[in-house]
Amino acid sequence: MELRKMLYKSMYKKRNSFFSPPMPTITSYFGFLLAILTITSVIFIGLSKIRLI
Repeated sequence: MELRKMLYKSMYKKRNSFFSPPMPTITSYFGFLLAILTITSVIFIGLSKIRLI
C-alpha cells in the first residue's frame, strides 16, 4: 500500500514541477518493475493451473 502511495506522489510531482529529484523516478521505476513481475507471475501461475502451459 505504501509503495502505491509513493508511486502516486512521484507521478504527481513529475506532472506539476519542472525539476524533480532522481529519487522518485528510481522508486517509481522499481515499483513498476515489481508490479510487472507480480502480474506476469500471477498470470503464469494461473495459466499453469488451468494447464494451458
